Amino acid sequence: MRKILSAAGVAAIMFAAVPAVHAKDALILKRVGPWDIGVDESLDYGCFMITRFSRGTVFAIGFDRKTGNNYVIAGNDAWHLEAGKEYPLDLQFDNESSYHGTAIAVGKPTLLYLPFDKAKFVADFARKQTVSIAYRGRSITTLPLDSTYEATLDLLACQEAVERSRNGSRSDDPFGTNRPRPRNDPYSNSPARADPVSDPFSP
Repeated sequence: MRKILSAAGVAAIMFAAVPAVHAKDALILKRVGPWDIGVDESLDYGCFMITRFSRGTVFAIGFDRKTGNNYVIAGNDAWHLEAGKEYPLDLQFDNESSYHGTAIAVGKPTLLYLPFDKAKFVADFARKQTVSIAYRGRSITTLPLDSTYEATLDLLACQEAVERSRNGSRSDDPFGTNRPRPRNDPYSNSPARADPVSDPFSP
């Protein structure tokens, strides 16, 4: 379980809205819109991006180089989760077909950790407008995906730089200005908007 607690630790700190977001083995490198981009040493230097919405929901997506999987972390202190329990979730981007998976509740405060292995999930996350999360058919929340296209490019650049470094290539700056940038995003400066909060996990 330890291998996922560092990334969850970053999310836990964000519950308290601490400006300098650091956790053991994890470091924030850059901010893109509402998203912080960082690298997690405990996951063999897997990169991640994370944000905290105005009503307290924390959402992160990242790469676990130890397992070869990717992951989503989501949580809100209004949700009554039991650490170690499994929670079947559906994640839907806009009106597309849902992704189904089983999340594990980890950490304190407790967060949902959902591994995934589909590359299309990352592409949808980058390109779509919203993500809706449901538990056993009941909507938990719908979150706006402001600036995710630009932030995902930086997330991928971060991981590519890690891979090049591991392969003995020169150390590039993944956030340098020489990489291709998308056309102007009229929503790039939009703050993370409020998300409706409910507790579908209460007894």
